[in-house]
Amino acid sequence: MNKCKEKLVEYGLPLILSILLATVLQIPELINHVVLTGSDTIFHFSRFYDTAQQIRNHHFSYFQMNYGMGENRKLVC
Repeated sequence: MNKCKEKLVEYGLPLILSILLATVLQIPELINHVVLTGSDTIFHFSRFYDTAQQIRNHHFSYFQMNYGMGENRKLVC
């Protein structure tokens, strides 16, 4: 039983603290219903949109973004 407690403290406690810290950091966004954006947010939203359109149209291009927002074509490496 002692070994079980040691493993719980060694592995479980950091996991629980990490989840708790992540939740505390997300509370302002969840309460106010907003998303914090950074300088590259539009680029990542464009990547998600491009991936969805490639799946929808069955036209896959792994390194080139053909469906980006604003019709900007980018080569992603």
